Amino acid sequence: MKKFLSLLVACLCMIPAMAQIVIDNCDDGDTFTEFGGVWVSMDDSEAREGAIDHGASSVVSPVQMNSRGSGYAAFMEFTLGTTYETVAELTSNPYVGVTMFVADTVGGQKPMDFSGSTGISFYYSGPRGYFFIGYGNTSFYYAINGYYSEEVITINWEDLTPATEGTSFSPESITSFSWLVAPFDDNTPAENDLDAGDSGSILIDDVQILGLNPVAVTKLTVQPISDAVLAQNKLHANPNPSALPIASASAGDTLYLDALVSPSNATYQLVQWSSSDESVASVDQNGRVLGVGAGNATITARSKMYSTIAATYSVAVKASSTSPSIYYTYDETYSVCVGQSAAYVVTAPNESTLSNYTGYVMEFSSPQHAPLQSTSFITNAVY
Repeated sequence: MKKFLSLLVACLCMIPAMAQIVIDNCDDGDTFTEFGGVWVSMDDSEAREGAIDHGASSVVSPVQMNSRGSGYAAFMEFTLGTTYETVAELTSNPYVGVTMFVADTVGGQKPMDFSGSTGISFYYSGPRGYFFIGYGNTSFYYAINGYYSEEVITINWEDLTPATEGTSFSPESITSFSWLVAPFDDNTPAENDLDAGDSGSILIDDVQILGLNPVAVTKLTVQPISDAVLAQNKLHANPNPSALPIASASAGDTLYLDALVSPSNATYQLVQWSSSDESVASVDQNGRVLGVGAGNATITARSKMYSTIAATYSVAVKASSTSPSIYYTYDETYSVCVGQSAAYVVTAPNESTLSNYTGYVMEFSSPQHAPLQSTSFITNAVY
């Protein structure tokens, strides 16, 4: 018996794991996919524009990441509106849904090439509805049953139905995935069906493309984008990263960084940017760095999928070099902060008394009128 069990375990170990590419497992808790796309909720408000009878629009919450087990899942709540009459005098049902743009933000149509894949799988909990795949200027769909508990749904590409008759599906130009729910008029009531005015929720997790092995990221390198490339995109050349100016309305304040992923054909190219000190330098998720205040900061690019793989780039922000302010004083006291420029001049009521005037005057340890690096006091007047 022991020999049989050992043989069974050995055979199971020889079975290769199913090849899959994660679009989003939601475990990082944000509403962005592993390719830079975004999760959004959708409703029928736009479809009702121009209708003969608008009725009451459906209401949806923003997609948020709710706790699920040890991770998170995309979650949206909704209340369906009423039916409405279109311009063609047809009665249309209310609908709501969740859309995931795979590799672009809302309104973007950046396609992803998943050639060689066999299908898609995901966890789903929600009413009966349809799963749609955005594909170029058309879409393909698959009817999904309603589930009160979470169910794994696996869809093979050959099981998709084209929204436009005569269109064939190929997974090399996918832009989005959508989960749409609405009342059904097919006279075949099913579990978790909806009626107009009903409220409910949709939960989605672990969206994966099947049949493809991902190419892992092994290294990141951060460097400034070349001035030639910036010029091609009609952007100003990079400032000196060792003397980054404090950002203003002036052109040329932005340092543009790029994260090079190795190998170049790695599946997950997306990185997340951060600054070690936001009071010195800020960075957005496109790698654009702006000086905030004098000092040094480290900019980090980290792989979104492989969080242990990162690269850094050091910047130094120089103090503001504004023209010095001139202060005239008899016996008043002024304060100057490090990094500020100012010149102090002592005057007296008339020239005849200047030789008898003394006072406390703040001067600079650096050349006169230069930004203050440290403070010192002298007890003689400066004329």
